Amino acid sequence: ALLAIAAPLEKIVLEQFNRDFNYITRNSPEVKESESTVFLSSQNAMPGEASGAIKLQGSGSLAQYATDLTALAREGKIDPVLGRDREISTMIDILLRRRQNN
Repeated sequence: ALLAIAAPLEKIVLEQFNRDFNYITRNSPEVKESESTVFLSSQNAMPGEASGAIKLQGSGSLAQYATDLTALAREGKIDPVLGRDREISTMIDILLRRRQNN
C-alpha cells in the first residue's frame, strides 16, 4: 500500500540503504535528539508508548488543550483501526508530504 502512494520508494536498494543509513541520516534532527537520551530510556517502553526520554516541562496547556491518546488506548476507549483503510492511507500520504523537500 505504501508503494502505491510513494512509487519512488521502489527504487531504493534495501541492502545499500541499510549499509548507508547512518550516512544518510547524519544531519537529521531525529538523530541529534536520539543521541541525547532517547535510546537510554526507551528500552523499557512498549512500541507506541511514551519512553520518558523527553521530560515534560509542565502539563498545564498540554493537559488543557490536548488529548492523551496513549491513556485512552490503554483504557480501551479508542475505536479499532479495522475498516479504516481510506483514513490510514490519507494519513500516510499526509505524513509523506510533510517530509518531502518541495
